[in-house]
Amino acid sequence: MLFADLKTNLSTQVKPAYFLFGADTYLINKAVELIIGAVKSKDVTKLDESASSDEIVIACRTVSFFGTKRVIISRGGQYDCAEITKYLLSPNSDCCLILVVETMPKLKNIEAVDCNPMTAELTVKLIANQINSFNKKITVEAAKLLTEFCGNNYARINNEVLKLVNFYNAKDVLSAEEIKAIASKTEEYQVYELGNAVLRRETEKAERILVNLTASGTDEYMIFASLVSLLRRVWYSLTTKAPAEDVAMVLKCNPYAVTASRRDFKNFSAKIPDMYSKALELEYQIKSGRVMVSSATDLLMMVCCGQS
Repeated sequence: MLFADLKTNLSTQVKPAYFLFGADTYLINKAVELIIGAVKSKDVTKLDESASSDEIVIACRTVSFFGTKRVIISRGGQYDCAEITKYLLSPNSDCCLILVVETMPKLKNIEAVDCNPMTAELTVKLIANQINSFNKKITVEAAKLLTEFCGNNYARINNEVLKLVNFYNAKDVLSAEEIKAIASKTEEYQVYELGNAVLRRETEKAERILVNLTASGTDEYMIFASLVSLLRRVWYSLTTKAPAEDVAMVLKCNPYAVTASRRDFKNFSAKIPDMYSKALELEYQIKSGRVMVSSATDLLMMVCCGQS
């Protein structure tokens, strides 16, 4: 089950156990909050990551001193799937177990909640709902821009939303202009902007972004490596029609990044192989000590901009 479906699911039935997995800490914490709210109990026990499966089961079987339904939360432990499965064959009806795990558990009859970054469309809706809770509105364009600035990571988006509603407390509607004015861009997004400018041969814009990244203390190899990674992602994204989720799994990136690459660079498919090849050649020269990182970045930008 996706995080976006959790609230609706909880409105009909609260299951005896939930496995929360994924990379977005905000969504995980929000999922915990939603489940606790659905249980309607203040009897919440948090176990540390050293808790064994036996200790978790014992906690679940323990009767609440308050005479109400309990919530047991365990994060980051190494769980014995067989032991948890055995417990769930006959779970305590007065307890709801929440296990936060790294990856989706390979168990049957388990309510697993995917808390990885959502699709851009769902993120935009969630932003609109959050903004609405402050009696404000946000344009679709602004919500999409905020999603891109934050790399579709809701932990970052949440921080930016709080900053926006406090800074613009007199505004009823937030537009793209407000996002551009004060929302912080992740380094990943800035490098994405740099690559976008390079591929579009917007030399002055690319140089300006590079100067800003360098001035902010961004590691120069990180900048070069990110450009190489961007070219690799664009190349893979454009040369296969596989679903974005499958491509993202191979590249170990956010599916949103694959979707954005296909959207923004679809007209560059003929140029990408040569650019990527040159990037790999320069990467080898850096590692062999033949060229400095800053020089390699400049050369790569010149090649991509068609100046060499």
